[in-house]
Amino acid sequence: MPVIKDLIKGLYRGANRHKEMTSKRGNKNFHPSRGLQRTGIKVGLRFKNVQEMIPEIVVPNLEGFTLKAYVSHKCPDTTEPPITARDIFDACVAPQVKADFKDGKFNSVNVTSESSSEGVTKQSNQSR
Repeated sequence: MPVIKDLIKGLYRGANRHKEMTSKRGNKNFHPSRGLQRTGIKVGLRFKNVQEMIPEIVVPNLEGFTLKAYVSHKCPDTTEPPITARDIFDACVAPQVKADFKDGKFNSVNVTSESSSEGVTKQSNQSR
């Protein structure tokens, strides 16, 4: 008879997994209010859903999208060197600075640029 008793006990404990998780069944870190965000407010004894509080998932249409979600390990290594801050400066800012210097928009006392959007003025080392 102990075999049947152990079998019934095992089935009961296995069915116990599907019960609702409460603070009595959870560990010391279990809090029933954590996890899902509420989709409404409680008015008196009733719960009222608020449409603006329901999360909206926006998924783009991927029909005809040819790229895969991963990069294969078989792809060849890149041969380009990594981009540095100097490379970005030389490509983006340096041509404008050279053009401003040739046009005479800079002087030796106050380094100002009329073409810059911030209009920052800096004192040069010679005037200090």
